[in-house]
Amino acid sequence: MSESNRLIEVLQTSAFPLGKPARLARAETLARSGSRRQAFLFFLLSAAGFAGSLRGMAATFRKLSVLIPVFNEQATLAEILRRVRAADTTGLEKEIILVDDCSSDGTVQVIRELAKDGDLKTFAHLQNRGKGAAIRTALEGRPATSC
Repeated sequence: MSESNRLIEVLQTSAFPLGKPARLARAETLARSGSRRQAFLFFLLSAAGFAGSLRGMAATFRKLSVLIPVFNEQATLAEILRRVRAADTTGLEKEIILVDDCSSDGTVQVIRELAKDGDLKTFAHLQNRGKGAAIRTALEGRPATSC
């Protein structure tokens, strides 16, 4: 069974008593078209069914990528990362990707301090481009630049 078919099977067997959310339908469409990474991301963003399906996905997927776009989060970033790092991934390797969208409050310095642990991939925009651009940067894995 191909990875795309396995992902579709996992998505279809998730428990959604009130019908499939739009994000799940979009994830299935992406999986059928061969965009497994995007399909997996859309599924993860769907709150319903995430916890129950993660165990089933652990057999197929080896890594959980957590994309965190940040803009002026100096006061909250350390706590967010503490919670993400502590989250149970039921055996999946955790990849944390931070994208700073040209923060002006000292977030860049906080990211540098937190990245010393070695478990973060960090990227930065030279100008504020918005949350969608930050997510695309994380998915594409462009080289980090300083703001």
